[in-house]
Amino acid sequence: MADLDKRLNAGEEEDASHVRFSTGCFPKMSGAPSTVPFLFLLQAVFVIVVTIETEKANRISPTESWHVFGLLIILGAWGVLSTIFALRDSYQSPHCLKSFPGVWLPLLPLVICLVYYSASDQLRSALKGIVAHTDAKWFVLIQGLRVLAVGTVIKTFSRKFPKWFGLIVGSLDMLYGISAWILFVVLAEGSSVSNRALFIWHLLGVLVIVPPAPLMMQLSLPGLNVIESDPPMSSVFAYPMALAPSLVVPMFVGLNLLIVWRTGVKL
Repeated sequence: MADLDKRLNAGEEEDASHVRFSTGCFPKMSGAPSTVPFLFLLQAVFVIVVTIETEKANRISPTESWHVFGLLIILGAWGVLSTIFALRDSYQSPHCLKSFPGVWLPLLPLVICLVYYSASDQLRSALKGIVAHTDAKWFVLIQGLRVLAVGTVIKTFSRKFPKWFGLIVGSLDMLYGISAWILFVVLAEGSSVSNRALFIWHLLGVLVIVPPAPLMMQLSLPGLNVIESDPPMSSVFAYPMALAPSLVVPMFVGLNLLIVWRTGVKL
């Protein structure tokens, strides 16, 4: 009987070790539904459509269009890598959390865009042509997707998201998204909005995120860890939420900066 108990205990330990091995080898996925992965797809579709329409109007060349598509492909590849890192919990490793990811992770997609922009005359010409040809209301409408930050606010009240970060950054982003829908309706009805007003509105879209989001993220992470958060801020770097700071939010900011650049030239 004693031998039988030993064999049963050994079997349980073997099963337990198998479970530990399985859960350690395969990435964990959040069971909470999220719109974050689809937001980049919508952003990419927007850029593709306005690029094609601008090319059809003979405002940019096919070669210039492909430079825009090339930038999207690079950003998409980064999105795939970021997804892999998040699924493998690489962002949540102690080494990564101590490397100030709240600062460099959101900047990375913008740096990719800036490097390509600086190196390619054709990309600069393409972006200039796209902004000049595309009605201002469409660049406002794409920012309306930021109203989905309401999901962050809801998760905050459900204690599934860091409290202060969710309430401050999430609420500001949601309100900006609401303002986008209001401004879109105004523009769609044919009302005149000055370049200065558009410049200020898109600049606000940047300031809603930079510096509040990176600063609040980093203040609750190792390295500074000034603000205690429950759940921990590291939960922001789990999949699929990690795609927000690493790709989707920088894309919104990049589109804001694109209009700030072009309208600022006209002031």
